[in-house]
Amino acid sequence: MLLMIFAILVGIAFAVIGIKQGFFVIWSTLFNISIAVYLGVMVTPWIIGMVANNLVSYYHCAVCVLIVGITVFTLLQVVTSVFFTGTYDVSFPRFFENIAGALVGFLSGYLVCTFLFFVIGITPLSSGDMVTGFFGERGFAASGSPPMVTVCDIVGAVSLQGYKGVAEEITGKLSYPGGSALYDPHAMQAAPATEDEGNSGYIRDLEYD
Repeated sequence: MLLMIFAILVGIAFAVIGIKQGFFVIWSTLFNISIAVYLGVMVTPWIIGMVANNLVSYYHCAVCVLIVGITVFTLLQVVTSVFFTGTYDVSFPRFFENIAGALVGFLSGYLVCTFLFFVIGITPLSSGDMVTGFFGERGFAASGSPPMVTVCDIVGAVSLQGYKGVAEEITGKLSYPGGSALYDPHAMQAAPATEDEGNSGYIRDLEYD
């Protein structure tokens, strides 16, 4: 509950920023955040699997998600600032600017906050006695994972990467299970999906050994 309240407060702060910056600018920011979140979550198992042959600490996974997310967002933000928001001045009626800017700004802040919750939920730190006593058992993972799944599903659908339930599988596997567990980078294997499953032939679902 405390984490959700904090995320809402951050969202409200971003809503104010959205009103000041305007709908076009804050919308491009939300777009960049969404792509960064999608790639940060979805490519981490692949990256860890490429560089590690054995079990690794969940801290490695958290760092990978964070670095990929920040890098992608920074690159996209620079590109959009140079070629779009910094070049074109797109304006809408004031009423629409205020309402849409506030809404998109809120979503941007909420997404950034829950992304950080998700990253913390990957680390063993999230299962410490002090953390669980204050935020509840798996509080960070429970607060951060659902928004990540939703964003990844939306981005995947829009980009025609129709993965069926893969985002939920990945976020669940990345979330720290507790104890002295280590992350197995080779626990998931890609298998071709069939047309009957609602995906095109090159889309793959994840299977566990």
